[in-house]
Amino acid sequence: VDGIFMMPSPCHDLTGTLARVGGTITVTISATDRGTGCPAVIQPMDYRMQGFGMSRGIYRVTVYHQVAGSARRLINEAEVTVN
Repeated sequence: VDGIFMMPSPCHDLTGTLARVGGTITVTISATDRGTGCPAVIQPMDYRMQGFGMSRGIYRVTVYHQVAGSARRLINEAEVTVN
């Protein structure tokens, strides 16, 4: 999964989680404020998340973004074929 997260300030760290149940994969990318008092300036950050050892098949991948303290937001949902 490659993406761009529009963070509320440059003083956020990104972390990712991946959950798989059968053929459904849910990826959540979270931005957490470092608490350093940065100005509220929108800051884009690229990210890449990879999964290894997947069996062949078709998977439904859903990606969410979440800023700490807020509800997560659906970013993309797609079927992915692993050959």
